[in-house]
Amino acid sequence: MSVGFVHKWCLRLVEQIDTIKKAKRAGRPANNYPDGKGIKEAIRSGSTAPKNPRRKITDAHRRIIIRMRKERFTKRMGAQKLKVYADLAISHQSINKILKEEGLTAF
Repeated sequence: MSVGFVHKWCLRLVEQIDTIKKAKRAGRPANNYPDGKGIKEAIRSGSTAPKNPRRKITDAHRRIIIRMRKERFTKRMGAQKLKVYADLAISHQSINKILKEEGLTAF
């Protein structure tokens, strides 16, 4: 277990204890957590899913990538370079995926 992981647990536990104290001061039962979480749930690891969803690949992105590959770039030039020249805000993995679907990759 890493120090950072234990530190996260401690912070969650302290936050839960503060919630219990606030509930007691407000006259609510201490075991009735306002956020619906108990101590065990407070220290349980959260989701590892990305906080920001992936950018959607639009048809416009697809058309630009395919057009640039066919007109300007050879099959040996990579997705990174294509991304820079087209000034796209999607990952090079997404560009590679599009090129592979269209059969425009060198491999």
